Amino acid sequence: MLITCCLCHHSPPAHNAFQLLTWYRLCWFTGVTLNVNQSAKTQSVNQMKINRLLVFLSVSLGLSSLVSTAQAQCDSYPIAVSAATLAGVSPGTVIANVFNGSQPGGAGWLTWTGDNSDPALIASLTGAGNSDTYINPLNPNDHNLQIGDWVQSKPGVSNSKGVRDALTALEQVEITVPVWDVAAGQGANANYHVAYFAVIRIIGYDIPGGVITAQFIGYSDCNVGAPN
Repeated sequence: MLITCCLCHHSPPAHNAFQLLTWYRLCWFTGVTLNVNQSAKTQSVNQMKINRLLVFLSVSLGLSSLVSTAQAQCDSYPIAVSAATLAGVSPGTVIANVFNGSQPGGAGWLTWTGDNSDPALIASLTGAGNSDTYINPLNPNDHNLQIGDWVQSKPGVSNSKGVRDALTALEQVEITVPVWDVAAGQGANANYHVAYFAVIRIIGYDIPGGVITAQFIGYSDCNVGAPN
């Protein structure tokens, strides 16, 4: 029963019998039962439990296929949004602050390439962005931003006119941003684990105050296993 409920919302990312069995055991071990009768908040919390276990297995046992299945590139903007911020939130809700860095010195900016300069941030916030330049900080050969990847934090406030102008321009469109559930490291060495992607519309910001206010539109079409 536990396995059945788990697979209702999570197709097993397995390529052989051993990985499939490992996925089944994860569902049983966590005691997670994801089904249509649960609240969105409960489903989101259970999703985070599974993600944390998958991250642990990925790092400690090298089972990277459990956290990074074959997916298309998710074109995104470098704003870190915590999964806890979206837990139980319905589409259309205005969220007071989605600028969710987890570490001192990390306001919530991300860097696709490890370049922490303001010009690099501005380029990533301008037009269609440039998440296609992404480099996985834990695997330099990975350039395809997707669920299960890690993204590097960009430390500092970065409140230049160019950054503000780019954010103001983005208020006119809906944008996709990574949603993280696990953070590791500090400052320029902080990394965020991508749990899924969300679509938001920025409606205001106060960068020195560490605030970006946005309307939550929903989860991105490129998601696999995002909360309902």
